[in-house]
Amino acid sequence: MSNQLLSVVIPTANRPQFLPRAVTSALHSAPDGNVEVIVVPNGPDESWQAVAESFQEDRRVRWEPISTAHANAARNHGLASSQGLFVRFLDDDDYLYPEASRKQCRALLDSDADMASGDVEVVSDRGNLIRTLVQPAVNDFVEGTLSPSRRSQQGGHLYRRELLDGLRWDERCRVGQDTIWMIQLAGLRELNWIKTPGPVAAWMQHRGTRVSRGRDPGDAALKNIVEHIQWAVTELDRQDRLTDERLLAASQSLWSNLQKGLRYDFMYWERVARIAEKYAPNCRPPSRIHRFPIARDLPPLVVETGLIPVRTAYHPVRVFLDAIGVSRV
Repeated sequence: MSNQLLSVVIPTANRPQFLPRAVTSALHSAPDGNVEVIVVPNGPDESWQAVAESFQEDRRVRWEPISTAHANAARNHGLASSQGLFVRFLDDDDYLYPEASRKQCRALLDSDADMASGDVEVVSDRGNLIRTLVQPAVNDFVEGTLSPSRRSQQGGHLYRRELLDGLRWDERCRVGQDTIWMIQLAGLRELNWIKTPGPVAAWMQHRGTRVSRGRDPGDAALKNIVEHIQWAVTELDRQDRLTDERLLAASQSLWSNLQKGLRYDFMYWERVARIAEKYAPNCRPPSRIHRFPIARDLPPLVVETGLIPVRTAYHPVRVFLDAIGVSRV
């Protein structure tokens, strides 16, 4: 039986310039250095080998390359290979804050919780703080995950490994991987969740290739999130775990995705609006405009339809600001 406290799984591909920092931060993220770092290069890229040489004397770092070029395949491999009491997933271009990560480990160890979550700082490639992603202001993991205020960036989450038995990252998913993982977890597990204060990780914004960047991942990814939210609601209902609060959170999330997706496929998102209204008839989209006079008395879909030209015109600006890592409201 392993006495390992923490396993950190790092999928990597084509990022040798960022990978050493991720690995180093993971090595310092557990009390007394009781950690195994499982780096899973995925696909044909071999740039990781030079990085591996620089860590060859630290036996806590394991390099387990796979041929499948997919980060979720790498995460599944690393999870299956992990031996720690706890497990954390970390992208190769992000990094942990060691002291905060160690405190989070201690908090989970001293509790009977299944999972601990902390805030994540969005930083530029120069290390400048852009904004802080704060965990939802609720104590129910399912409600928080179904809501649009979910924080799915994996650097902030620490799991008891046994909680994840039988679960797999969706290897069909290319965009929004973290979000789909969290929604699936919420639909399949009723877990005891704690939140630890302050940021535990950095989510770095840079101009290189990223699977996820920005707040509008595109029509296909938005629809995938919506389909998983509906799946989760059905699953929760089947398991007699569905509450009014969870239904409201799901409705809010559907409206939030509709605001981004309506301009792509009006007929599809009109159906989503009907589902959101069914979940919570009095729920409205999160934008402040829906609280203004006149707008608050109109059906939400009417207001959102009128905003399509504005959102379409502003979209290139959103993309540019996300690309250069500029914070915006």
